[in-house]
Amino acid sequence: MAASLIHGAKGKIVWDDTTEVSEIQNWNLDYSVEIIDGTTLSLTTIAKGKLAGLTDWTLTVELLADDTGPFANEGDTASVDLWLGTEVSDGHYTGTAIVESVNTTQDPSDYGRAVYTLRGTSSLSYSTE
Repeated sequence: MAASLIHGAKGKIVWDDTTEVSEIQNWNLDYSVEIIDGTTLSLTTIAKGKLAGLTDWTLTVELLADDTGPFANEGDTASVDLWLGTEVSDGHYTGTAIVESVNTTQDPSDYGRAVYTLRGTSSLSYSTE
């Protein structure tokens, strides 16, 4: 699989179409496409070919966690809007995903943090608008 890692520090997540979360500290997006062997073998032609197959993406996002704990649990759905800069015009990705895992940490001298791993359930859209 060919893959690319895209990252940023701003964006928003809407859990189950109800709770908007904007305290994103950072995010990493792993986007990949399956490569299909399209080799042609015949009496007159031998050609090695490759075709783009299905795409897949995984998002890891770190949020500040308050006293109420994580905002979502494994299996919850989310709509994501991931900014590549400080403004939407810098480019951003949107899509929907399902929460695969949640990990929380609490350092007594710092804010609690929640790290979510989400799996894409739709294609990603890129826009500068």
